[in-house]
Amino acid sequence: MSEMPSFKLELEQQSDYEFRVKFDWPGVDELLLDEPERLGHPAGPNAARLIGAAVANCLSSSLLFCMPKFKQTPSTLRAEASGELTPNEQGA
Repeated sequence: MSEMPSFKLELEQQSDYEFRVKFDWPGVDELLLDEPERLGHPAGPNAARLIGAAVANCLSSSLLFCMPKFKQTPSTLRAEASGELTPNEQGA
């Protein structure tokens, strides 16, 4: 049985809720994460936006992978994800 692919990320707090993410791929730029105004200074996307991007990317990639199996040649694909950021009962 082959090994399962794995990855490693490193997060380092820069200030307040701002974190720098380092990826384990050479040549991949670091990513700055931050929270929206109420907590952070929107210097970068927050975790909820990254999850939205990850889901949209995953579904788009799956579609691109499947299309040739049905003899379809995709043109440039565009996807959009939206979400709602709602505080919990504690206001966080």
